[in-house]
Amino acid sequence: MPKSPFFSHCRCLCHTLFQTHSEVQESNSNKNFIHSTTGDTMNKSEMIDAIAARTELSKAASAKALDAVLETIVDTVTQGEAVTLVGFGSFKASARASREGKNPKTGAKILIPQTVVPKFAAGATFKARVAGKDE
Repeated sequence: MPKSPFFSHCRCLCHTLFQTHSEVQESNSNKNFIHSTTGDTMNKSEMIDAIAARTELSKAASAKALDAVLETIVDTVTQGEAVTLVGFGSFKASARASREGKNPKTGAKILIPQTVVPKFAAGATFKARVAGKDE
């Protein structure tokens, strides 16, 4: 299946979103960066604020870009293709075989049917940043 021209724009946006904090500070030294106000988890509106601050896009344009990236990833994986963002990670669909489970209330054995689930594997650069080992 041919890749849409929009896919390359999504890759550019993802690169912008996940560039190192020091690169962002150097290129935007006079800006305030938005961090989560709700604790340990950044929600979608906070992500949109962060994108707007980093890219100098309006919040509306940032929301539209984020929605486009997420929809493109979901649509691509739904079609059975993988999405790889070098340094960040890969998204793909993975088949999960049927298996036997247990009803927690009754203890009775039940058959859990096979299904397809989305999977994400973090890239080397992302893993290193989270571990505090900047590459």
